[in-house]
Amino acid sequence: MNSEPTKTVEPGIALGEIASEFLRLGFIAFGGPAAHIALMEEQFVRRRAWVTRERFLDLVGAVSLLPGPSSTELAIYLGQIRGGLPGLIVAGAAFIVPAAILVVGLAWAYVRFGAAPQLAGLLFGVKPVVVALIAQAIWTLGKTALRTSELAVLAVVGLALAILKAPALAVLIGTGVAWMAANRAVSARATGTATAGPAPRTARRVRSPAPAGGSRPDPTPGGRRSDGGPPAARRGRRPSAHPR
Repeated sequence: MNSEPTKTVEPGIALGEIASEFLRLGFIAFGGPAAHIALMEEQFVRRRAWVTRERFLDLVGAVSLLPGPSSTELAIYLGQIRGGLPGLIVAGAAFIVPAAILVVGLAWAYVRFGAAPQLAGLLFGVKPVVVALIAQAIWTLGKTALRTSELAVLAVVGLALAILKAPALAVLIGTGVAWMAANRAVSARATGTATAGPAPRTARRVRSPAPAGGSRPDPTPGGRRSDGGPPAARRGRRPSAHPR
């Protein structure tokens, strides 16, 4: 998981900022965990820069492996990053309590006025806004997460498994393990290639060209043979039978 130093903030200011931000999200974040995560990415990555986009992706992946509502766990984690243990408590309470109050109020209103066409139209009009928020978050985070073609292929495999109704936990853990195994295999192959090095070249003996006249120089200095015998007769000249 990526880690980077957070901005130094006074404890009181940090807790006040955490409380106000997550209270606001608790009252306006409709649409479920996917929409909540999209709003948090917009607010805490792009606007306030509490964390980098890469670390936000790491946090989303980590909370997706935990049981329970992932957006609530992400809010608690972001509060801890910003304000430590007090920030963790403040973020969790500020994000959960407004949602609990709104759920009670909406449940009462739905039981009392559920058949009213005005309320049905209001609930129906929220759906496309939620879909647009989720699509924007997918596009923004996808550009950061899918940096290579291999990651894009892994995302397509995960999407196909999700469409086939595979268990979400099995898809998350399976794709993560597959990616780790692929990275390890590539690293081992690269290490083996670097250790072996290039294949040694066989030295080839290059013969010197013969000089004009067809004679070749003696292979040893002074014209003597390596076995200690007399100099070899030069080509192109015959020794005279009768010395002068």
